[in-house]
Amino acid sequence: MLPGFVDAHTHLLERNPVATSERALDAFIETTLPGILRGNLEAGVTTMVSMGDFWPRILTVQERLREGSLTGPRLHVMGPAFEGPGGHPAETICRGDAWCRAKLAVEVEDPAVAADRARAITEKGVIGLKAAYSGAIERTPGEAAQGDMDPAVLEAIASAAKERGLRVAVHENFADRARCDRAGRRSSPTARGSSAVAGTTPSPAKSSRPEASLTP
Repeated sequence: MLPGFVDAHTHLLERNPVATSERALDAFIETTLPGILRGNLEAGVTTMVSMGDFWPRILTVQERLREGSLTGPRLHVMGPAFEGPGGHPAETICRGDAWCRAKLAVEVEDPAVAADRARAITEKGVIGLKAAYSGAIERTPGEAAQGDMDPAVLEAIASAAKERGLRVAVHENFADRARCDRAGRRSSPTARGSSAVAGTTPSPAKSSRPEASLTP
């Protein structure tokens, strides 16, 4: 007998095609999501971590799983993705769609505003925060791009998370490893990026600060 599997990085509501309205999201939750959840259970997945989904509707899904009106794995939530203005997912997944952009991304460039938004999200029972440190496009090492997050903003988000004993999941590309290090966040990128598993098993990739330990 094996213990249940943990999917530590999923986007339950961010599927192809991506919802572009509350009505479309409602239809997805009622008609498509139950099958996705059931499929995960049948594959042995008993716990999932939502690493950035439509906010705050993912909390409704989490509550329905808890009360039993939806059947599926235990769900932990990280909240929406913080990013620099015009970054990822605003200009990647949600390009040209204002509704998607408002529900999936938190675009911030002011550290004080970022801290306030982060504190508000941590009060909703999330297990950590998600920050897309890299911008919307690939580029060479050391070259800045549209949507890159200011290191001071990342620091503000991490500090707000630490106030509640939480960690920050940092999405970044290869080109940003040095920038993350300078911001006090050590990451371990994959081909497209990396993220922390906040509030779960400690990562083998060590951070200069424990609240930002990352895993590929």
